[in-house]
Amino acid sequence: MLVQRLQKNQNLIFNEMLAWLYVQQKEYDKAFAQEKAIFRRNNGDIQRIIQLTFTAKAEGDLETAKDIVEFIIGENPPPNILLQANQLLLDMKVATSTKSDYSGIQRDFQKLFEQFGRGRETLGLQVDYANFLAFQLEQPENAIRDLRNLSDQTLSNFEQARVKMALADILVLDEKYNQALIFYSQIQNLVKNDEMSQSARFKVAKTSYYKGDFEWAKSQLDILKASATQLIANDAMELSLLIRDNTLEDSAQAALKKYARADLLAFQNKNKEAIILLDELLNEYKGDKIEDDALLKQAELYEEEENWNNAEANYLKILQFYNKSILADNATYNLAQLYNNRMNEPDKARDFYEKIIFNFPDSIYFVDARRNFRQLRGDEIE
Repeated sequence: MLVQRLQKNQNLIFNEMLAWLYVQQKEYDKAFAQEKAIFRRNNGDIQRIIQLTFTAKAEGDLETAKDIVEFIIGENPPPNILLQANQLLLDMKVATSTKSDYSGIQRDFQKLFEQFGRGRETLGLQVDYANFLAFQLEQPENAIRDLRNLSDQTLSNFEQARVKMALADILVLDEKYNQALIFYSQIQNLVKNDEMSQSARFKVAKTSYYKGDFEWAKSQLDILKASATQLIANDAMELSLLIRDNTLEDSAQAALKKYARADLLAFQNKNKEAIILLDELLNEYKGDKIEDDALLKQAELYEEEENWNNAEANYLKILQFYNKSILADNATYNLAQLYNNRMNEPDKARDFYEKIIFNFPDSIYFVDARRNFRQLRGDEIE
């Protein structure tokens, strides 16, 4: 109806409504086409397009997000927006990079520092570079040094919290847990009642879990389940249940300690080592409560390594042997996504999206599953 109205009447309100509708449908390429039309006719106001970039990136549509950023850069925006756009583009390059790309990405960072400097206005870029040094180039010492120097500058509380969050994450990566816990605690005082404070509190619990201090971790997670944003609350609930289910009957907590170590290896980008450790866990504790968690975690790591068949096999095992588990909807949805986006099997994908709709109506994946099911059935709006 909106397309028909737009063909008859070139009022911008119809472009805006179409752009909004396409965002709800998560069809960001179509939303971008409408936003470009709005931009051309609205005195070059680029803020709406910038917001669409963040939305597409957050939802995982990196291809469209890159197209939008390249469009923004091509429009010769003011320096602050040009910096933001280049930073976004570089962030997406890092997210999709392999080791062969690292030298080129490092040169891109240096070019931006030469162009925009290393002052307060490039704080976000400096934090991103520190993360790149630590997580991709495996140079945590250099990253920690740079972030400590940045933290010594005169910054706002929010800026300090952002720097300290990156610093704490890298200290966890380097297995310097006690130092990391200090910084996470400082963040909670710097930005009280902010979502970043809740995230820091969750990371305190996650770090304690990595250390093997499961009782303290669970006490923190149980508080977050009731008071945090939905995303953090869901993560807190899942980790709390993992700890509860695997400490009640196993006083030595041997299986959970091995799982937590594999989880840390994954955080350190050591996926292959994590997969091997999870194989050991699955062989040693076959049939134990932790088996479905280990199968799911390993499947997700197989996906990161683009080993689609092994990922599929793990998800199917969960649905065969643990179909009443709290992780059954995760496995069902992940399998549907795997068939839809990686293995080019839309019929199978549609079947598993349908299982979410009918078997897991309270799942956090319900809305996405219903939308994807309708699209695969041919109901999508053109």
